[in-house]
Amino acid sequence: SKVIEVHITGINKGIVVGDILSELNLPPGSKIVAIGDDKTDEYLFKALPQQEGISIHVGTGATGANYRLPHVRAVRALLYNIAT
Repeated sequence: SKVIEVHITGINKGIVVGDILSELNLPPGSKIVAIGDDKTDEYLFKALPQQEGISIHVGTGATGANYRLPHVRAVRALLYNIAT
């Protein structure tokens, strides 16, 4: 993917997701969806709450996500179907 990510050592998407979710105060039964396509998203997938979290990896390769979509067009189709 030719991605370079610059971040503070020890800080990643998985670490900040807990802080964000605690501030949202979501109602019971809410679902949290995370969609990503590279290694940096794996931290986020692992940090999602088990009951509420839905993780979707886009593309090929190893992942800890619950689901997989083959490409960005499939993500757009999914989001369109959810929204309509």
